[in-house]
Amino acid sequence: MSDTGKTTSAGSTRHQITAWADLHTHTTFSDGSLSPEELLRIAREIGLKALAITDHDTVEALQSALKLAPQYGIEIIPAIELGTHVNGTELHFLGYLIDIDSDTLSHYLEEIRITRRNRAVAILKKLSAYGLHLRLEEVLRRAGGGSIGRPHIAAAMVENGLVSSFQEAFDLWIGDGKPAHVNKGQHSPEELIHLIHEADGIAILAHPGNRVSQSLIRRFIRAGLDGIEVIHPSHDDQTQQMLKEIARKYGLLMTGGSDFHGFRGHQNVFGNFIIPYKVVEQLKKYKIYRSRKSI
Repeated sequence: MSDTGKTTSAGSTRHQITAWADLHTHTTFSDGSLSPEELLRIAREIGLKALAITDHDTVEALQSALKLAPQYGIEIIPAIELGTHVNGTELHFLGYLIDIDSDTLSHYLEEIRITRRNRAVAILKKLSAYGLHLRLEEVLRRAGGGSIGRPHIAAAMVENGLVSSFQEAFDLWIGDGKPAHVNKGQHSPEELIHLIHEADGIAILAHPGNRVSQSLIRRFIRAGLDGIEVIHPSHDDQTQQMLKEIARKYGLLMTGGSDFHGFRGHQNVFGNFIIPYKVVEQLKKYKIYRSRKSI
């Protein structure tokens, strides 16, 4: 399967390859700080050939991104990021080359949209009990009609002077285990993998790091997992090598990206965690192969 190699901007590999892609980015339609067009503009400046927008629980950004992509000379890979928990560990799955008009996916996303809104209301209620008052309308405005997440609440808290920084909102109030935290409803990993396949997509385990055991990966493979994300800001060289070995052992695809959410301090990673465009080509070939195999 694909070998992403070392692809940081300082790496020698970068100078030997002419076409690059970033397969993990976010926009204002989930918890990113840039619009799809702003993201495309910067991707062009960096010199990317392809970009996957992987917003959490929504494909809304893809509607405009796919229309704008030709004028920026960027290929958009339709994608999404879905989350769940296993034994207290948060896990995410990336779905690549999905059918954004899939009825199955649309029904799931509508269910999640309602769940996220209800969660936001519950978080605001908890914050209010501590004297930190926010109106839901302010959070919805930050979400811009997209999928509501805790980052939107954090941004509204900063804007209203309830905390001094985005990070403080999480560290003191809405982060996991903090006073105003509310768990969100979730589906099992198997259900998410199945959902991605139902949407004609390729299921990739996102940024597993050292948290996911091989026994858990084997469980996901039995459910149809297609690959794992190797290149990621949270993966050092040792972790990347370990993940490559796992991927080769089980015949999994390897992908990567910056997980870019915007220029919020530590998020200055766009352009530094990229992968050869050949990985995109391998994803496309794999999808064709799987489609023929299922006939």
